[in-house]
Parts: sequence; C-alpha cells; structure tokens
Amino acid sequence: MGGQMYFSVSYGQARQRFLAAAGDRGARIETLVNSAYSGAEGEELRTDVALFGAARARSALVLVSGTHGAEGFAGSACQLRLLRESSWPGIAIVLVHALNPFGFSHRRRVNEQNIDVNRNFVDHGRLPHRCAYFALHAALLPADWNGPAHAVADRQLMEHVASQGIRTIQQIITEGQYEHPDGLFYGGKAAC
Repeated sequence: MGGQMYFSVSYGQARQRFLAAAGDRGARIETLVNSAYSGAEGEELRTDVALFGAARARSALVLVSGTHGAEGFAGSACQLRLLRESSWPGIAIVLVHALNPFGFSHRRRVNEQNIDVNRNFVDHGRLPHRCAYFALHAALLPADWNGPAHAVADRQLMEHVASQGIRTIQQIITEGQYEHPDGLFYGGKAAC
C-alpha cells in the first residue's frame, strides 16, 4: 500500500489530515482564508502554512502543495507522509498546504478567476505579450463543443500543428498568456 494511504478523497479531508499531522509535530500554523468563495462541498477555502523544526535554523525546506489545484492531492499526500514519517534535524520546515484551495476543492488547475497560479509569478508591470497564442485562442475555445464550431476549431488547430509542429503548438499554449481571461494557462493581469 505504501504512500497510497496518504492520499485523501477531498480537499476538506486533506486539510483535516494535514492540520492533525502538523499539530502532532508541534507546528506553528497560520491560516489564510479565501472568504469570497467556497469549496465544491460548501466548505471554507483556506491555505494553511505550517512551520516546524529548528527555530534558528540556517536552512529551511519549503514545500508547497496545490499550486495547480487538482494536483493538491499528490502534494498534500507528500506533505502528510513527510509529517508522519520523516525527521529533518537542524533545519526549519515550511509547508504551504493548498496554495490554490479553490482549484484543489473543485478539482481544477486554475483558481476562482481562471488564473493558472503558476503563471502568475511574473512582473505584472511588464506582462509578457504572447502573440502566437492569439492565433490559437478561438480554436482552443470553440463557440460550441458538440456542433459545427467544434469541428471547425479542430480543423484549425490541426492546421496550426501541421504548419508549426506539435511541440511548438504545445509550447505556445502552455507558456502562459495574459490577454484572454477565459483562455488556457491564463496568468492574470495582477498578482492573485
């Protein structure tokens, strides 16, 4: 069974298990509340920061879970296993549980504003301009998913792939963009 026992079935369960394990280790915990939104089960959304280990350590290990919300299940399991099975003498440990609690709870990559939090760590005074993404945007988000617009979008996307190659198209899509709030890998116009 191994590490599978550390995986939770929901954001709420993951949070409860994390807080219990952090408390058992004597962690100092700070909680940040997202009061504007609620979770998939109506629960409050919270990011918990647990600090434990050597108070005056020269080194610190920082582990963040849930940046891409739905990946929070794996990150939380890793943090829980570290809390239950590991010892790191001489260093401080900072665990940030559920950086994107909305995405974690709703099983989405993005936060409540469709922002890919990982693409949000940029200088918002000088946002990157991604012209290549603009040409793909309509094909990535067709007007319908079951009708003719979807078929047209698929053809357009395949034409881009044929002319530029799959790796280039993948890079264009995943590098992040800051112009289309409804688009893929949207990094936001300000820090979130």
